[in-house]
Amino acid sequence: MPTSHPLTLLLRPHDILFFRDSRPMAGASAGHGDRFPFPHVLNSALHAACHRAFPTDSPVAYTHARASASKQRDSQRTERFGSLRTVGPFPVAEDGRWFFPKPGDLLDPRSGPVILPFEASDFPGRSSLPEPLQPLGSHVQAGKSTFPQWMDRAAFTAYLHGQVIESSGLAHNDSFFVTEESLGIGMNPDTGTTNEGQIYSRRQLRFREGCQLGVLTETGNQHQKEEDLLEQLFPEDGWIRVGGEGRVCQVTKASKQPSALLPTGPAIRGNRVKWVLLSPAIFPQLAASDKNRPHPGGWLPTWVDAETMQVQLMDGPGPNKARRLGVEPGSPVSAKLIAARVERYVPVAGWTNPSEGETGTGKEGARSTLLAVPAGTVYYFETASEEEAQRLANALNWHGQPGSGTITNRRSTLLGEKGYGIGVCAPYETL
Repeated sequence: MPTSHPLTLLLRPHDILFFRDSRPMAGASAGHGDRFPFPHVLNSALHAACHRAFPTDSPVAYTHARASASKQRDSQRTERFGSLRTVGPFPVAEDGRWFFPKPGDLLDPRSGPVILPFEASDFPGRSSLPEPLQPLGSHVQAGKSTFPQWMDRAAFTAYLHGQVIESSGLAHNDSFFVTEESLGIGMNPDTGTTNEGQIYSRRQLRFREGCQLGVLTETGNQHQKEEDLLEQLFPEDGWIRVGGEGRVCQVTKASKQPSALLPTGPAIRGNRVKWVLLSPAIFPQLAASDKNRPHPGGWLPTWVDAETMQVQLMDGPGPNKARRLGVEPGSPVSAKLIAARVERYVPVAGWTNPSEGETGTGKEGARSTLLAVPAGTVYYFETASEEEAQRLANALNWHGQPGSGTITNRRSTLLGEKGYGIGVCAPYETL
């Protein structure tokens, strides 16, 4: 079995942070660097820090095989620091509370979930959605009240358990950070002087005093034993560059485990399960192959059949992975997707520097843009029995089986190791 080394990091910004996307920064085009960082940004920052601390000629190699052990004869490709996995970042208040994006079925701070699927029998022939998808509705009237963007662990757990959500556990964006605008001057990297006429505007993120970014990290290698990578990187509290323009954060190591920080749902009762994303997820379009039909991706998870909406997950590892780990394989879960509450997609993009990592292409420019469903998206499933519903929850919950304190499931098709596709389950009712 792989050896895992979990570690919680708290990053306190000591500067204005700038998270550039792929849009140009010239003329009237402002640099949109004031968004809350995506999961891959912190993962890339840690990877870059590892490359700086442990160069290729370092006695600490940290080289990991990209192929499975059974395929090493056919492929000798390796990847440095390939075992590094992260979850987050999440905003952390001055009092140490971690906050998470509010679920999409919450509309009013004074109520619980108000957006729910209709019973299919209530709308015979009146919905344009393909079967078995059902429309969503609300049992309260629309209003101008806005729900805060963030919930702490206690409030989120209360939401999952159908309990009263205390207002003290809710927070708006400006509780943690504000946007600042400024002007910049382009620099020539060869001469270190300014480029004449290259003046641009930019938006940046300033965190309030005492607020931090919380990141859960995990390292380990199933082929060799080693000391923890990040313990080597941060033997004591240190510093790390985060985002663009060389901005830095102070790093503090914490001893708390994921089970003490991330919200967990109740045991499933009944045959209905909803899955709420704590982080964005990316489901790309898939072309047809010899084994699979084409899949549209987008809002629809690639592990849900696009025609029947049947879930195509197992409650344990697949046969090949189970054979490698020496454990029993899982069995298919019988469930179907019936509805989804999805806000507008979020573009996941960035900028590549010529010297970025060992696998850099030597070219500078915008990375390919991916479209992700945002954190807070809610997917609604139905199963044939309560037992199947619990098995589905075990396959979707970030912690897997009830009582597990480890991050087991990352259900984004892409970038799961960077923290995408982390979710938690709860039962739900219909309207």
